[in-house]
Amino acid sequence: MKLLFILPEYLPHAGGGIITFYRALLPQMVAMGHEVRVIVGSAMFAEEKANATLVDGVKVESLEQGLRDKYFEQFQTYASMPWLRKHLAAAWAMYEQAGKGEGYDVVEATDWGLLFVPWALEQSASLLVRMHGSIGQIDIHDPVAGEEAQGQLVRMIERQALSFANTVQTYSPANAMFWEAQTGREVDCLYPAWQAFSNAPQNTDRSDRGLVLGRLQRWKGPQVLSEALLALGNAAPIIEWMGRDTAYDNRQRTTGQYLAQNFPGIWQQRLLHCQPQAPELAAARQASAAFAVVPSSWDVFNFTCVEAMGQGVPVICSTGAGASSLIEDGVSGFVFENGNPHALANAISRCTSMSEAERGAMADAARSIIERELNPVRVAEKYLQAYLITTKKSRQPIAQDNWLRRACDPDNRQVEALSFLDTLPLKALLHYVWQRSRKKWSP
Repeated sequence: MKLLFILPEYLPHAGGGIITFYRALLPQMVAMGHEVRVIVGSAMFAEEKANATLVDGVKVESLEQGLRDKYFEQFQTYASMPWLRKHLAAAWAMYEQAGKGEGYDVVEATDWGLLFVPWALEQSASLLVRMHGSIGQIDIHDPVAGEEAQGQLVRMIERQALSFANTVQTYSPANAMFWEAQTGREVDCLYPAWQAFSNAPQNTDRSDRGLVLGRLQRWKGPQVLSEALLALGNAAPIIEWMGRDTAYDNRQRTTGQYLAQNFPGIWQQRLLHCQPQAPELAAARQASAAFAVVPSSWDVFNFTCVEAMGQGVPVICSTGAGASSLIEDGVSGFVFENGNPHALANAISRCTSMSEAERGAMADAARSIIERELNPVRVAEKYLQAYLITTKKSRQPIAQDNWLRRACDPDNRQVEALSFLDTLPLKALLHYVWQRSRKKWSP
């Protein structure tokens, strides 16, 4: 088969869960004799020249900056919603760069960044949309003050556009249930492929500290973990949180600053923030941890859970993370109720009180589950079968006057980018400009 993947990130760049999802799967498909091409781009990533490279047999090229800029100009009507404008521009630029998918059996596009929208509208190729965690979902769990209308519109576009895909697929049961409820259509669920980093440094000494790997972000659960450590008091272990700090609430402070203000006896005392490291170094750090914690209030999957299980490190995982479905509580790890700090505190106590024999049995059980359920060869076979089914599925036609087409099609009309401000009272605008200027220039 000839397969085209429209992704916001991929190797050789370092990245998060989306790279982790594909880095074992796509080379395996190439090894099985299929042609795989990846175009990488997003509202945040493009390059001046889209020089193609081979990464483990996968053809990889970057989104062309010039194309993205061209489409950005065509979405001037979204000047009041800048990140929606940028996402749509990137999505249409990648659609053009891909030659509209001509010659490919299946196009797989991600939900993140609305990259699937042009393919859903134009219906020029068989389309499988992979649900990794959409920008509309992220807005639900980590809203930004002042961007509420933008978030609502994004979710409306996502729900409607998904109805025009041949196949919608995700990799956790909870996320499949979410999108089935949102769209009223079938959403397939297949676990992802995973394999350990072969070049990760080997650690022989085990730390006495726990570890969280991931961005320091509201929906990753740092507040719940802080409350759990507070509840444990003097019995609380030291846990390191390795990941990039992110904006909190209205972007006027970071998540780390929020935690420092609200948990002064925990933040940087029992919960220590560490800067992110290269994936192979982070994997080595995790392998030597006393235990791993996944406190997320929401995660489509969370590969750090799988990585720890594969390394034989005890995992304490929230039911808010999709990977928790792989864990049998007390046997292959520990599962606690999403958002419940007392349940998390209890799970930490259970974990830290294990004997060496119990720890070894849990490690064996966890590895067995990962090797059985996430084996790259088996997973690739299942995914290829899904692609074959996708080519045979019909899709709902979309009318030319459909509101989604009007909302998401590029528009070559030249409009005044800030003309929407004409509808607002001048007095209110002047007051807002004055207040914003004071915030910007005040010491």
